[in-house]
Amino acid sequence: MTSAPSTGLAALIEKLQKNADKVAKNIYEIEANLNKDVSKINMGKQPLYQDDTNKLILNSLELLNGLDDGVVNTKRLQHPQAEIIDKDMKQLRERVMKFKEDHDHIYHLTRSDARPSINWGKIIDEKTVFTQADYFCKRLRF
Repeated sequence: MTSAPSTGLAALIEKLQKNADKVAKNIYEIEANLNKDVSKINMGKQPLYQDDTNKLILNSLELLNGLDDGVVNTKRLQHPQAEIIDKDMKQLRERVMKFKEDHDHIYHLTRSDARPSINWGKIIDEKTVFTQADYFCKRLRF
């Protein structure tokens, strides 16, 4: 027969694992979606996954907030791996927060950020005028 605290601890660990697995799955999807949209943006196309990715990030952060409470309880109940669980949850949170920053950067890029710093059109126009001004023809001797 198991005691009540160990049964509660087992249920807590099961819940933590289930939610951590959901966050890990979300991280995989977030990364894949961000990569797909960066490729689309680089090809001059509209991104497809902005809203879906944002929802996954928000869902992951919500799950992680619940996991924080669970980690506190594992320490209180003196689970032998409480510190490792705490470290794993912090790493998941760091990854999700990094993707949140990436999401903000990718989808909220200002127009001036997206433009090249060199005005190639102006340079080409200047060079075209220069080459069409018979400069080269006057200097070449045949």
